[in-house]
Amino acid sequence: MAFNLDNYEDVASRVKRFQEAYPMGRIYVKVLDFDKEKGSILVEASVYRTDTEEMPAAIDIAMEWAKKSSISEKWWVENAATSAIGRAISSVLPTETKATRESMAIVNEVAKAKADPWAVYGEQTKVGTAVEQLQDQLGAEILNESPICAHGHMIHKKGEKDGKEYQGYVCPEKDRKAQCKSQWLKLDSSGKWVL
Repeated sequence: MAFNLDNYEDVASRVKRFQEAYPMGRIYVKVLDFDKEKGSILVEASVYRTDTEEMPAAIDIAMEWAKKSSISEKWWVENAATSAIGRAISSVLPTETKATRESMAIVNEVAKAKADPWAVYGEQTKVGTAVEQLQDQLGAEILNESPICAHGHMIHKKGEKDGKEYQGYVCPEKDRKAQCKSQWLKLDSSGKWVL
């Protein structure tokens, strides 16, 4: 099954829209894991809406393999970074699809070759196993997506007041009078923060 690439936005367009929406915004890319022998890389992109935000508005990751496709063969490192950036921005700006045109072009190429991209790299790279490896090796935690209010994705806040820790989500609107109601988290019996 081939996907119509016209239905997907390219990362350059997302970056341009992000820069227009947040002129003081920042995008950082960090390599979490790199294995030249296996030809694999795991990249994290963090997106900040302002130059003063301490916590990123969104974080997302992308993994790429050199042998996945002819496109990846030459630019697997760049593809991972581009994909992570596009995915992170999709959590901050409205988008029709999280996947980008670049990602779907690779999916189309793999589909044409009638290959299972995960099978090429063995059982250890199945999606579920990859998530488990992220949790085990990097201490990653699967988080819920930040709530959305009338002004976009809410900003995660945490701190301490009167000796008690707190966490929650606040409206990104700068005008306090126009801000949506904050959503505060509570600790459940297992010690996890929940809405």
